[in-house]
Amino acid sequence: MASKAFLLAAVALAAFAYVSANECYVCSSVITPGCDEEQGKNSNKFDCASQTPITGQDYNCGKIAYEIAGVQRVERTCVEKKYTCEDLQKQYKSQGIVLKECETCHHNLCNGGQ
Repeated sequence: MASKAFLLAAVALAAFAYVSANECYVCSSVITPGCDEEQGKNSNKFDCASQTPITGQDYNCGKIAYEIAGVQRVERTCVEKKYTCEDLQKQYKSQGIVLKECETCHHNLCNGGQ
């Protein structure tokens, strides 16, 4: 009976881990040529869910376009779910950065669009 309970717990945990998996494109136009273009199979990816045990946070994928000192930049990254684009805009503005575009999503590789 204990082995049945263990098996059910293991299956439930595996299902949760699968559903929670959140692979995102990650790049910065400052150091990654083409980050501002649509991402594809050869683009950098990161499993944001792997950070949850370390930080205790859940993540969305994000694409953020901003301007600093007159230069347009794009970042694709993991964004803590607790932050909305409005929160990010306030944070960027406090640093003198103009947020031009902000998108968050919670599907694998959903932040790859142009």
